[in-house]
Amino acid sequence: MIIFAKNVANFNHFMRKTYILYSYDSLCDTVVTIFVREKMIRLMIVALAVALALLITTPCAEGCSCTQREPVDFFCNSDYAALIQVRNVSEPFYEDIMEQGPRRNPVYDYNIDVMFDFKGTIDSNPLLSSKPLLQARSNSGLCGVTFLPDKVYLIMADFAENMKPWEDGLVLTSWSCAFNRYIDVSNRQAATAEVGSILTFPVRSNSTCENVAEKRTLAKFFAQRSHSTLEKDLGDLSALQEQARNTPTDLQRNVDAQAGTDRLRKLLKAAFQK
Repeated sequence: MIIFAKNVANFNHFMRKTYILYSYDSLCDTVVTIFVREKMIRLMIVALAVALALLITTPCAEGCSCTQREPVDFFCNSDYAALIQVRNVSEPFYEDIMEQGPRRNPVYDYNIDVMFDFKGTIDSNPLLSSKPLLQARSNSGLCGVTFLPDKVYLIMADFAENMKPWEDGLVLTSWSCAFNRYIDVSNRQAATAEVGSILTFPVRSNSTCENVAEKRTLAKFFAQRSHSTLEKDLGDLSALQEQARNTPTDLQRNVDAQAGTDRLRKLLKAAFQK
């Protein structure tokens, strides 16, 4: 009986030690678990902060999609068409102070010399200064375009209000969807030929853009006609074209076009010799 009591006492003592050890291990596990969880939470907060910072500071992907057009379409639908030499470029500025962020789209002033005004709209526009200014945004992802100093460009684009809020008047402007062609003038003869190959139509004739508008209207008209009458329409169109080719009016237009082309070549030669 005494031995049994001693055994029970020893067993109870053993169980108390075991419980204490188990409680200590559980407490350690709990502490470790809490520490690990806190560390993971801190790491997650840091990772989230880094991701948020990258999201804020990285420019958003933008795209600029332009419709492909022929030079004559650019010419007829633009405010000006000119051969321009860039003299110098200003420091960038922003039309809106809020643009100085991830989607920044700085604007540059280009001091230019107008070598030749093909449409005559620059010289005749009273809202332009005597020394025309070219302005353009530079972010290509937002349809911006960049011009280099001392380079010559053939540009067909529009007039616009001065993008400096503190200045008035109109300026020449351009963007990536306008017609911007660099012309290498190191070889004057090749440069004249290149410009002539682009402007293959009489640039000072009203009939040029009238013909473009007529062709566009005619194409739209036939595109809307049903398939059942298409063959008849094509036959009528061929007859009308044959009749038009034989009329003195179109013959005179061809003569005028050739004369305009010859005159353009002479004017370009004179412009490149300045």
